[in-house]
Amino acid sequence: MDITVAYFHPLLHAEVVKHDFEQIRAMGAGSIVYAIHEQEAQRWPRDLERGLRQAQDAGLKVYLSLGRYGNLFAGPLVVPSWYTFHHPKSRVMDRHGRYHDISCFCRALCPDVADIHRFRRRSMIDFLGEICACVKRAEAHAKTTIVLLPQDLGQVDELAALPYLDTIGGHLFWQWLREDVSAVEQWGRTIVEVTRQHDKRSQLWLQNFNLDEAGEQELEVAFDHILKAEPDEVASYYYWRNNEDPARVWQTTRRLLRRIPRRQLHWQFPLASY
Repeated sequence: MDITVAYFHPLLHAEVVKHDFEQIRAMGAGSIVYAIHEQEAQRWPRDLERGLRQAQDAGLKVYLSLGRYGNLFAGPLVVPSWYTFHHPKSRVMDRHGRYHDISCFCRALCPDVADIHRFRRRSMIDFLGEICACVKRAEAHAKTTIVLLPQDLGQVDELAALPYLDTIGGHLFWQWLREDVSAVEQWGRTIVEVTRQHDKRSQLWLQNFNLDEAGEQELEVAFDHILKAEPDEVASYYYWRNNEDPARVWQTTRRLLRRIPRRQLHWQFPLASY
C-alpha cells in the first residue's frame, strides 16, 4: 500500500522545504501532490523547478494538481478565475442568455439536448479523458489521477473506463461533509471495487484538516475504515488548514501512516570487496 502526502505550501524557502520533504519521506510516503494554481503562474517557475529537484533528492515522486483554470478544477476561490477573465467567450451561458464566471468544458450549451444533466456529465467525463490523453502524449510514462468527492461517486464507473486514466481517488471527508465517520469505509469500498474491475489503481484520502478536538478523536477511526477498504494507496495532507491543534493532527497522521508497512527508503549498494 503506497502513501501520498499533499504538500500545498510555498516552495520559496528551500531549507524549510528540504526539512518537510525529509519528514514526509521518513514516515513512509513515496510521493507528494503539489498544486499549481493559475493565479500563481507568473510567480512560481523557479520555485517549482527547485522544489521538484528537492522532492527528487528526497526520493519522492511528484503529482501535479491543477488549481482553478476556469474554475474547472479544485482550488481556493479567492479571486475570479484568471483564465475565464482573459477568455470571456469561454464562459458558461445559461438558457436565459446570462453568462457565469466559469469556463464551459463543453464549450457551448446545446439547447436541443433533452437530458441536459446527462449531457453535462458526459461532456465533463469526455473532457477529463482528453486531459489524461494529453498528459500521456506529452509523457508516456506519466501517471494520471482523478479524485472524487463522495457525492460524485456515481461517475466512478464511467471514469474507470477512460483508457488513459491510471488512478481513481476519493476525498473521504466525512467531517467536512457532516457525515458519520462510518461512511468512509462504504465510500472507499465503492472506489476500490470499481477500480479493480477496470484494472485501475485506487487512492483514498484521509481528512486530516478542519478538525476540532472531537474530529481528531475520530481520525483514527476514519483511518481504520480506509484500511479496511484495502486501497492501493492512502493519501493525506501535510499540516493543512483549520485544525484546532495543527501539530497534534500532523503527529497523529504520522503515527497512523507508520502503521502501513513501509517500503525500503534507500537503495542499498553492494559493499566492494578488497
